[in-house]
Amino acid sequence: STYVAEAYKARPSEDQKESSSDDDLQKPRNARSSSLGSYGGAVPSLEVEALCAVANDGLRVQERCETLIEGLKCRTKEGAAPLEGPAFQSVEAVKDQVVGDYAEAAVSCCKAAACAPLCDLRDAIFAPDSEHALFGDLWEADESRADAIDVGTETIDDYLQDFRCWLPSYLYAKVVRAAFDGLVQAYVDRFLRSSRDPAFRDGDQAAMLVLRDQNRLLSYFLPKFTQDADLASANLRTPESVMERTAVLRTLADALSSSPPGDLDDHVVDDLCALFGGDAPLVVEAILRRHPQCRKRKNILSENVRRCAEAAQKCGDGPFRMPADEPRRAPPRSPQRRFRAAAQAVIAAKRLESPRKD
Repeated sequence: STYVAEAYKARPSEDQKESSSDDDLQKPRNARSSSLGSYGGAVPSLEVEALCAVANDGLRVQERCETLIEGLKCRTKEGAAPLEGPAFQSVEAVKDQVVGDYAEAAVSCCKAAACAPLCDLRDAIFAPDSEHALFGDLWEADESRADAIDVGTETIDDYLQDFRCWLPSYLYAKVVRAAFDGLVQAYVDRFLRSSRDPAFRDGDQAAMLVLRDQNRLLSYFLPKFTQDADLASANLRTPESVMERTAVLRTLADALSSSPPGDLDDHVVDDLCALFGGDAPLVVEAILRRHPQCRKRKNILSENVRRCAEAAQKCGDGPFRMPADEPRRAPPRSPQRRFRAAAQAVIAAKRLESPRKD
């Protein structure tokens, strides 16, 4: 999966495509071999369309391998006896290896394709200096003309319309679930990385906005997973299962809105440990550093970190991690086509609802 993800990230720009030569098609030296073919140290570039094509090919290989095995079991053409014994077991073992490799490749391609809308959104809503930045001044003031979560779901929806056309329902469900989980993960990472930003003006207000973002995520994804027949294989058919995937946002809000400020309830500490495992103490510190009444009170920070450290010793690894520090980013690039279209759609809807006065 790492190989496929890196391949997508390394995809060329349109200018690079036009300047490519036949030399790019030569077989690389020191190629690594597997049942999927050969590739060398230089990761090939894959567009979203190519990722979907590889995923579809993986399913076709699986179907043809199964057909081949069935044919060997009961072949009667020209009086040939069915293949059995050690010879058949050897063929079936090779089939299992090939099918396993291609099935893994298909799922990895779906996960990599699901990263495409998140790449478009990286500099649009997750960069701290972007116009629609999460947890920035406009977000806290609730004055953004294109809400970050709305832009995020609009962008993802634009991609999903293509994925529905390109992929069978089984793989389409994999892509939608990966995009859903990826958006939640990116939201949490950005929140925790914002601990170095200035404190929120009001902890309770910030907690309400986090809950608002959770509700907007659910308003888009919950009907999809519970009502769309093509998403049955995503295993999120009940409202409770979908809400559970976003429960981390409610826990962040609960920590921000603790009363008195910084005095985390035991259930909040337990939830943080279940979600972040051994990283829970770091997460608590990151959350409270954004609270205006806790940021500079070292006694509150140290006490809650100590409580979480003790509780985390009883927990295993959680589904989330404290994100690593990022290097300083270059100025944001121009928005991608899909983000721009999504942003314009959201802005137009906002204007229709409540026209702005110049």
